[in-house]
Amino acid sequence: MPLPPSCAYDYINFGPPFDHSDADLILRPSPVSMLEQAGENRAIVTQFRVYQTILTIASPVFKILLSNTSESLDKKLGITRETYDNLPVLCLAEDRDTWHSLLTAIYPIDVVPPRSLDDILKTCGAAKKYNMPSALTRIRAHSSLAPVLTRQDAFRTYALAFNEGLKEEALEAALWTLSLPQTIEFYGDDLSIASGPALYTLWRHREKALKAIKIGIEECKEDVGDLRW
Repeated sequence: MPLPPSCAYDYINFGPPFDHSDADLILRPSPVSMLEQAGENRAIVTQFRVYQTILTIASPVFKILLSNTSESLDKKLGITRETYDNLPVLCLAEDRDTWHSLLTAIYPIDVVPPRSLDDILKTCGAAKKYNMPSALTRIRAHSSLAPVLTRQDAFRTYALAFNEGLKEEALEAALWTLSLPQTIEFYGDDLSIASGPALYTLWRHREKALKAIKIGIEECKEDVGDLRW
């Protein structure tokens, strides 16, 4: 969330296992909360103390980030750099919960899966952004859209997943849209987040799916007869 320019920051460590004293890097997600004390705006910022080696093994993007400074790459990823407690700090665009799930997917510990629909998409999107294929596989294995996806949010989920390049999640959501009207009126405000390619791909998917259903029904009628009679 945007913070006032005059905002002060309170840094806190996330806790085990991301608080080791011999860690050589701090990851600082975007602030998730802000409070006012004595007329001063203060943001609570969580820090993860991590090992560079683990990140570079899990992500070729981090291997580049940590081997040299590239202003163009930093800008593309929404990263800024600082120092804190004599350690290098990468200030990241994603929030604390996203990075918590993502880090548990690359550390030799139990995965903490994202719970909500938005959290699943954000975490999977971050795994793709930083090119962490193994983390993405582990996250997908521990979380699914099925328990949280509903018909009402199927189109929005499809559009967001498509935008993030999440093919599996986009396909799962697209299947849920088959029983929904494909009209401007039904999609409403969610159309603003859907790109032209996303809409075209969904239209083609719907066309092919309906064709496959029709073929399946005809084959069933040939094998067992028309069950309507």
